[in-house]
Amino acid sequence: MHSRWRDFAAKYLATTAHGCGDLLTSATEALDLTFAYAAGLTLFCCPRAAPRLRAMPSPSTAQAATADPSVATPRKAQPPLGISERAAWASLGVGALALSAGAIGTAVYFARNGARVQHFKDMLSSSAVPLYTHILGASLAPVLGVPQLSKAVRKASPLAHRVLGRVYVASVVVGGATGLYLAGSAFAGSAAKVSFGALAVVWLGTTAMGMRAAFQRNYRSHREWMTRSFALTMSALTLRLYFLTGVKMGFPFADVYDATTWMSWVVNLLAVEWIVLPSMRASSK
Repeated sequence: MHSRWRDFAAKYLATTAHGCGDLLTSATEALDLTFAYAAGLTLFCCPRAAPRLRAMPSPSTAQAATADPSVATPRKAQPPLGISERAAWASLGVGALALSAGAIGTAVYFARNGARVQHFKDMLSSSAVPLYTHILGASLAPVLGVPQLSKAVRKASPLAHRVLGRVYVASVVVGGATGLYLAGSAFAGSAAKVSFGALAVVWLGTTAMGMRAAFQRNYRSHREWMTRSFALTMSALTLRLYFLTGVKMGFPFADVYDATTWMSWVVNLLAVEWIVLPSMRASSK
């Protein structure tokens, strides 16, 4: 029984890490790509994706405008064109669920490549506990992180936000620490190993900064750091998105894997710094 579960786990890992090429039939390739591309919108979808850039005029400004017609009353800016908040949350949900839904379905039915599976069998034999622990932490974090970004959830139940936040942080600590330990066993070359190690350090660091800001009651800084943390959490999804795209375009497997291990989290962080956080700051003014 233990051997059977280990074989299944190895196939699951092989598929989630390398779910493409001769492991998949055409139908499954299309399904997996559909999940990945739909979920990829998460990179640009935030509840603040279409904020109102200016607040309503203050009472003093309104009075001044009434007394002196030459004083223009600031108008409430309309949201810029973009993805609505509802669409953003739908995409976030798809992104979190796609991490498991597409991978599990593919693993159960289409994992057949013995060479790639053998790599993970070896890992399960030598590092079974860290590997299973990493999978647990890294799988929980995306699902837990989605409601944490919702202003409505924070207002409706601050207690639930704090409890889920602590569980999210625990899952990141587990996933990040074991990810750092396993980075040296990464499939492909040294570039991927360095990338996974760097990702683990930055993931843990941004989450720690977010917790520190929360303890200091600096909630604006807390939201920004935890947004960065969640962007790194979703690197597991963007890794698959970029990887599937690169392989389908015909690039060599090893080159695509090395490149996408870096792109999966660096691009996420850049998107947060250049798109999401400026939008959040503008909406809070």
